Amino acid sequence: MMKDCIDYSKGCESCQRHGPIQQAPSVPMNPVVKPWPFGGWAMDLIGKIYPAKATSKAFVLLLLLQTTSPNGCSVPRIAYQHDPVGEDYSQAMLLELEGLDASRIDTLNKLLAGKQAVSRAYNKRVKNKSFEEGEIVWKAVLPLGTHIAGYGKWSPTWEGPFIINQILGMGAYRLQDRDGEIQAAPINGRLLKKFYPTMWDSQAIQTDPGIEMRLL
Repeated sequence: MMKDCIDYSKGCESCQRHGPIQQAPSVPMNPVVKPWPFGGWAMDLIGKIYPAKATSKAFVLLLLLQTTSPNGCSVPRIAYQHDPVGEDYSQAMLLELEGLDASRIDTLNKLLAGKQAVSRAYNKRVKNKSFEEGEIVWKAVLPLGTHIAGYGKWSPTWEGPFIINQILGMGAYRLQDRDGEIQAAPINGRLLKKFYPTMWDSQAIQTDPGIEMRLL
């Protein structure tokens, strides 16, 4: 009887549509190291602004050019009281280049150690979640917090169901709707959750596995 109650509650479609969205990451961090100055751009899309600006702009895209290493290490420079000339200048440049490689290696090692420390802290929060191709899932209504007209705060947080069409790796998936149309944009697995059929549908699927797709 207890198992029947659990199966019945899992298959409640209304409960699934209004369930909470996982906030913890679903896959471990994949740190990216930029050992060279100006080696990469960081991009962040800030959520929708309420209210929008007077210019009707409702989103902010932030771009940051990474110019210095996180540990504040700088390339060594050689200072002189008087400008060197000829051979003295050439020798000074060679000495600076010799020290440059060692400095970059040392900075890279410190950068890697810092990335590993951040990854360990981040991965403690990970709640692993993965799906297989052909699996039926719910997708979070995006953007998060969207209210449907007429429902207000009672708006569902999940929509679907959808089918996992392709596994892209690193926690990303491509979905297919019930009409067979493949979604163009991939989606993070954190914004997906397993679809549970009703208790009666589950019993029908056990009898005829092919009925699962017809129930969508």
